[in-house]
Amino acid sequence: MEKVLTVDPSNHRVARAMARQVADMVIDHFASLANRPVWHEGDAWLPADGRSGEWAEILIDMRSVLEHSMQVAHPKFFGHMDSGPLLVAVLADWVASALNQNMLAWELSPLATAVEEEVIAWLCALCGMDHGEGSLVSGGTVSNLTALLLALQSVTQGRFRTEGVWALRRRPVIFASDQAHYSVVKSAATAGLGEQSVVKISTDDAFRMDPERLRTALREVRASDASPVMVVATVGTTSTGSVDPVDAVADICREYGVWLHVDAAHGGALLFSEQKKHLLKGIDRADSVTVDPHKWLMQPKSMGAILTRHKGALRNLFESGAPYLTRKNETAARPQSRGGMSLQGSRRFDALRLWVTRRYLGDSGLTELVERNLAQVRAWADLLRAHPAFELAHEPELNLLCFRYRPAGVADERLDAINEEIQRELMRSGEGFLSVTSLRGRRWLRSVFINPTTREEDMRAVLDSIEKIGQRLYGR
Repeated sequence: MEKVLTVDPSNHRVARAMARQVADMVIDHFASLANRPVWHEGDAWLPADGRSGEWAEILIDMRSVLEHSMQVAHPKFFGHMDSGPLLVAVLADWVASALNQNMLAWELSPLATAVEEEVIAWLCALCGMDHGEGSLVSGGTVSNLTALLLALQSVTQGRFRTEGVWALRRRPVIFASDQAHYSVVKSAATAGLGEQSVVKISTDDAFRMDPERLRTALREVRASDASPVMVVATVGTTSTGSVDPVDAVADICREYGVWLHVDAAHGGALLFSEQKKHLLKGIDRADSVTVDPHKWLMQPKSMGAILTRHKGALRNLFESGAPYLTRKNETAARPQSRGGMSLQGSRRFDALRLWVTRRYLGDSGLTELVERNLAQVRAWADLLRAHPAFELAHEPELNLLCFRYRPAGVADERLDAINEEIQRELMRSGEGFLSVTSLRGRRWLRSVFINPTTREEDMRAVLDSIEKIGQRLYGR
């Protein structure tokens, strides 16, 4: 059979059959996912060569890819800020891939530009930035880097773009909690400031930034030869889901005249929570905000967003001309290209996924998803508290909870190794998936609930698997 390259009138029937085969295969796989292992050591399956083949052979290989991949949509996968994406978002992603729009220039994506502008306006409004702006990006790392570059532009009165670090008259300092995402330090290094420019503020017993320690650190830096550039408040820390007191941090930033960035990559979903939205008080006072729809809003990867209240700031930072993109007789009525608002050049039509999701579920449907996950983590915490062999590291503030297996009579110094081995054995068994993290120098099992299909019986099954592994390994 002749290879189908693109769809045209001569081959549309064959193309339709190919598409249906893939769609049926994917739907069948996920319909039976609960009966499959959560994790596979996939590289053990990978074919030894990249040989070409007939479509029927390739379908068999793609089915194997489905079966041997990490099953993040599995109801017993609750170990990371990842989940199976919403079906409507996957279907929208298929359309976006087929259209292959380039968000670099308006003339390459006129309708896609309008869709992204609508999505960004919606996200800005949710954050209380009705007159702000923003851009979709690849994820939280690029968003946090962009926020730092915006802050550097601000502190140097717009000279950082042209002069770089030479525009900084004093040593720059960034402030973030000791639980902030690693991308804060990575951004400092990437921007040429160095990792040592990040001052980590101690957190309280609930792993939230201590505002008074932040104020003290700012005062000390101001009294030295350094200059504060940005404060990062985290809404949903990666290890525990803790939320820094944004409003109190905003007060301090206003007092010291420092750029406030709110990293709500994960916790931004609380914008849809009736019971937890109060934790975001003060986000409307931020200079910039990171939100990652590919986390708690169940969008296919990758999708992040950088939002700022300062209209024109992104273009002042990123707008660059090119002879093949610039026209001399631009009209005011024509929308500006989105490419001038992002570090990225060529970029996919990612906005369609979130636009379709909102159209399908509405804000109320997104609220229901978030509230369901919060109910799941409460049920999980209750199960753990009721079992004498488990210990909680903290009370769940969002949809994350850290805990550890702590059988009676086992010395504290052995618990780190025990829980790491349990995590590895659980993963290898395929009976569930949790991650591990470090808190105050100790290792803990970490759970994250995003999958709306996870039931209490799934939680009980994973808990039973953990206990059996512990008893088998340590006889307790």
